[in-house]
Amino acid sequence: MKEDKLLQKLLYTARIKIDDSEKEVFSRKVNDLIKWGHEIDKVDTNNINPTFNVLEWLGHSIDNAREDKVNAQDCSSELIKGAPDKEDMFIAVPKIIE
Repeated sequence: MKEDKLLQKLLYTARIKIDDSEKEVFSRKVNDLIKWGHEIDKVDTNNINPTFNVLEWLGHSIDNAREDKVNAQDCSSELIKGAPDKEDMFIAVPKIIE
């Protein structure tokens, strides 16, 4: 019963619609993904260096990465212009969490 409620909540939050006949298979697949995630959590990666770096992939040296700088400029009005639905200075989005 509890698992069925969790599955319903997951389906609702993800905006996924499935037939009742598909729920058992979907639930099994979700549980398999969760188990797989727990297995990955067990792997000790403390002494393993990353094998991929986006900056290196783009041809940039990690040593020459740009310094983060604070920009005090207020560009919120420019950002709001492109929003499909807005209320005052806020972007309106559909409610997905109850």
